Amino acid sequence: MTIPTNGDVLKLSEVAWKISRIFNADRNKAPIEFKDVETKLNALAKALKGLAEALHIDGDSRFLQEADEHIQHGIQLVLDSCDRTVNDLDSFVDHHQVIKKHRTVGGFAIERTWDDLVFSKYESMIWTAEGGDIHSLQELLQMHTSSISLLIHALSR
Repeated sequence: MTIPTNGDVLKLSEVAWKISRIFNADRNKAPIEFKDVETKLNALAKALKGLAEALHIDGDSRFLQEADEHIQHGIQLVLDSCDRTVNDLDSFVDHHQVIKKHRTVGGFAIERTWDDLVFSKYESMIWTAEGGDIHSLQELLQMHTSSISLLIHALSR
């Protein structure tokens, strides 16, 4: 079984934070659900960063390496599920974002926004790999954050 390192978890945290930025775009046009997803992604990114720090303090996964097979499997399931959700959402965002370049004094500024289809159809769009709507995505992100927080708590004991 591949034991995740603090670097793996930190990379996942960075992807979650990057995705949250697109949910912050077009605040005036974005539905309220987007603010909630942004908030939940930021909380997940923060929890993952905390887990990476806990793993680093723990000697880069010593707790995980010494845990019995059932515990390792459970932790791996939690992290794999979180990884799948974040990476699936990253692909969704890449597919549905519009990237605009603006010339600035020092070069270019890049603005990432949603394509208009997302704003008009977000309630009926499929946001999760399981076929869930945006509310399912919100619940899934909350579940991952809670699970990661429990892992941090276990590492601190």
